[in-house]
Amino acid sequence: MYLLNTNKAMKNIGIILILCCIMHTCTGGIYAQTRVNLPQNKNIIANFVLNEDDTTRYVNHYLFEQAYQVIEAMLTGKQEKSFREALFWVECAYLQGTLDKTAFDKQIDDLTRELKVMASYDKKAPTKDMALNYAIFTLFYRPCPLNNNTPYTYDIRAIIAERDRYQYGLVTHLLEEGKGSCRSLPYLYKILADEIGAEAYLVAAPMHFFIRHRDHNGKWWNLETTTGSFRSSGSIIDEMHVPEAGIRSGLYMNNYDINAELVLCLYDLASIYEDLTGVYSNFFIRKCYTLGLQYSSPHIIESRKVEDMRYQLNKTAWNMGLRKEEELINNPVLSIRHKELEDEEKKIKDIGYYEFSPEEYRIQLERLVNYVNTPK
Repeated sequence: MYLLNTNKAMKNIGIILILCCIMHTCTGGIYAQTRVNLPQNKNIIANFVLNEDDTTRYVNHYLFEQAYQVIEAMLTGKQEKSFREALFWVECAYLQGTLDKTAFDKQIDDLTRELKVMASYDKKAPTKDMALNYAIFTLFYRPCPLNNNTPYTYDIRAIIAERDRYQYGLVTHLLEEGKGSCRSLPYLYKILADEIGAEAYLVAAPMHFFIRHRDHNGKWWNLETTTGSFRSSGSIIDEMHVPEAGIRSGLYMNNYDINAELVLCLYDLASIYEDLTGVYSNFFIRKCYTLGLQYSSPHIIESRKVEDMRYQLNKTAWNMGLRKEEELINNPVLSIRHKELEDEEKKIKDIGYYEFSPEEYRIQLERLVNYVNTPK
């Protein structure tokens, strides 16, 4: 919930703040679906009195700084770029430092070795790249020794669990239980593709990710990792409400490069920071999106910037005693910040950023629940 909105229907009404519910609703991206209708976190900021920059309120803040520093080093060329490495430190921060890096690396390395062997025995694939991609596909969706004869499945708890939803969308959870989400399934596929040398890309749609790779004729295929099916771009655009502007700008339906993947890790880092602390606007969040937008734009992390700007403007206005929008607009200092927010909102609209409405989200959820509950 935020105070200011330049929509005509909202003009000239009082600046309304629901102090008991600054439980910020989803703003898209891979974590958006896990933030809809969450029970209120006891740590959620309940008013504008708290100092969001007081990181002593959260004892494990240093873990997020650690993950940020790893990603920053990669983006700035001080460390080799690795989606696998960046993702580990993000998930380690969520799991409060309990992840065993040696064990994680062993799991990935073991799968990498076995997938290469599996691909080497595939004599029917037209190309080596197709054999490598099919080996990952087999691991995910066909009974085989690598998955203990149990294909990966969607973990419906990633969207319906009342508590700790995020853990069911972690790659480390997928590796342990063989169940994942539209975050962990395409993420793991991409990690393994990188490790074995297969060409495959993460691709974004509103609130969703899938994998894209091509065949021996150069034709691109879209793999819906939550179902193990291949879909046309048209069906994804239609079903996921992908705006034309989002396609033109490259925000959606565009192959992610390594920089975009690392910025996605920054987006995830900011999202789980919010989930654990209740804070979605402070210097750390600002640091994440500021760094990210230097290396990949347009990107879904743009939404983080808008959220932060709204909250900080609203907080300043409220604490100055302003209760009506015209009071803010006529304020010589805040009017400038208000215009900056309007410009940023226009920018994110122009690049085609899209948020699901509650009804659209409900339809997607029902479709997914029906799929999960249908006997295979």
